[in-house]
Amino acid sequence: MGPLRLFNSQMFGEIAWFIPRAVVCLVVGLYQRRWAHRTDMGLAGYMLWGGWFVVTAIVFSYMSGIIHSYYAVALAPAIAALVGAGLVDLWKTRARVWLGGIAVGVAFLATAWFGSTLLDRTPSFYPGLGAVAIGAAVVALVALFVASAPALVERVAIRRRAVAAAGLGFVATLLAPAAYAVQTINNSYGGGDPHPGPGVADSFGGFGGGNGAPGGISFVPGGSGGLPDGGAVRDQGGTTDTALLDYLIANRGNAKWIVAVNSAQSAGTIELATGLPVMAMGGFTGSDPTPTLAQLKSYVAGGELRFVMVGGFGAGGGGFGGGFGGGSDTSSVDSWVTSTCKAVSISGSSTSVYDCSGAA
Repeated sequence: MGPLRLFNSQMFGEIAWFIPRAVVCLVVGLYQRRWAHRTDMGLAGYMLWGGWFVVTAIVFSYMSGIIHSYYAVALAPAIAALVGAGLVDLWKTRARVWLGGIAVGVAFLATAWFGSTLLDRTPSFYPGLGAVAIGAAVVALVALFVASAPALVERVAIRRRAVAAAGLGFVATLLAPAAYAVQTINNSYGGGDPHPGPGVADSFGGFGGGNGAPGGISFVPGGSGGLPDGGAVRDQGGTTDTALLDYLIANRGNAKWIVAVNSAQSAGTIELATGLPVMAMGGFTGSDPTPTLAQLKSYVAGGELRFVMVGGFGAGGGGFGGGFGGGSDTSSVDSWVTSTCKAVSISGSSTSVYDCSGAA
């Protein structure tokens, strides 16, 4: 946690590649428009994307509690907009100041060098790629310097080479992050905290690992039973629990939700398998005080909800805490369901499900 968190070993591969350049572009862009009218679209763009970037970067740098490294993707639109706008503005300065072209080349070289330093953290991953990027950026800088020289800038052939040099510099800056992107596409991930690139970074500060969700639930394509597209749901023991979901679907009636479960992760798994709405009690982790007992009773009384699942698939009980902890609100819901609703016995399933119709 701190101002350099986005550059540490867990986060750098996610978003760090263009952050320095985005910061410079934001400062330069705002400075160039320091006298612009408040309705100037360029100023508005820098304010919008700059505000997005600064606020999000501060939050991710200092937030505590549950955090996944992939959250940094929220910075990508702002960084892309700032870098793109800044490069265009910098390129336009070539028409006014001959050093503008050189500044473009320096920006390319600095970004390629920074990408190379990040690649050095994984020395076995495409060794030499960073050096290639720096070499290409150096060639681009030299070409832009020649093309920007006052004695040569009027020559058409030289101006055309400047555009080609800018293209080469742009490619040089993309080599490092593109390598991570390609490696990520070629990897398959399971669990809650995937990482880009060669996968040397570890999960931190949140959930991760495994191929499932709290409660031991995982969606398995290609299963059997009455689930859409042949989907199946496996319990904690790894067995397919299609009997449970077949039962819930067959006995849903006019209820809005086919079942209420603890946590959004468990609910999402069942929704993917059935294509039907599931109530996620307790929010993301199952520890939030929602819905309250009174709200749950109103859903049951109104016919919007009939079945409530206690614990996870194959858990045989365990309450709504789901291993993440819960307060008095979740305990009161747990107690009411287990003491008032009718336990359902489903052949072929060991999951604790209660029928609450008529209980409220």
